[in-house]
Amino acid sequence: MFVQVNNFGSANEFRCRRHDINYYYRRHIHQFAEIMLVLEGEIEVILDARTETAKAGQFILIFPLQTHAFHTPKHSRVWNCVFSPSMISDFFASYGNYVGETAVFDGSDHTRDCFHRQLVNGSDMRFYSVKSCLYAALSDFVTQIKPVRRETDMKLPGKLMAWLMENAVKPVTLTDAADALGYAENYLSHQITKLFGMNFRNLLGCLRAERAKELLINTDKNVLQIAYECGFTSDRSFTRSFKRVTNQTPGQYRLDSASLIANMQDDSSWSSRW
Repeated sequence: MFVQVNNFGSANEFRCRRHDINYYYRRHIHQFAEIMLVLEGEIEVILDARTETAKAGQFILIFPLQTHAFHTPKHSRVWNCVFSPSMISDFFASYGNYVGETAVFDGSDHTRDCFHRQLVNGSDMRFYSVKSCLYAALSDFVTQIKPVRRETDMKLPGKLMAWLMENAVKPVTLTDAADALGYAENYLSHQITKLFGMNFRNLLGCLRAERAKELLINTDKNVLQIAYECGFTSDRSFTRSFKRVTNQTPGQYRLDSASLIANMQDDSSWSSRW
């Protein structure tokens, strides 16, 4: 599993994209919410220990800080949007420490029409247009899906991630984090494992790897320079940790990302606003 650092902490930000070829995404977590509309075929969403299947015309809603992955059994075309909870803050305030009993739900004719007309083809990506479509989908969600209480302390992740993003490049330890945040070390360790599915050391490695991705894509610094800037003590430890998170070496990631960015420049299915 990995942590999407760029989907933490921003206000009123959203990123939308249509995926026209079978969609897969490995297990991850972020502080943004995410909504997906299945356009064709079907897609599986893996949430913690359960798997749900959404078919054409159905929606999937992922709450902030829900670990999830996506898998296409045979064929899928999907449209999805990750968005800051502040965009629909009253909805998330009402749900508080709850999530949906299931993530998959049916969209009404009105909601599907709204999404297709305004968002799927990228014809109207203004902030309030996106917000109105999100509320239409959430109206369908609350009439169909039972809320269930979360099992984790939801104040902790935001505090922890804010502290880690400020201190991840320093030689910090679990003890440092516990002292800074005011938690008992054993409690913090247990909550990190429960929420992120990994220990503190591996979580720190994930965040450093996310920072390294930005530098690999956006700068021409060499691997050793990036290793030091991201808190690693050597290029060897950097490569080992980076490969554990991404299944690629830093050099392979840089080459693949350059190719992907070149292809996306001609891809009209991507849009982003904040």
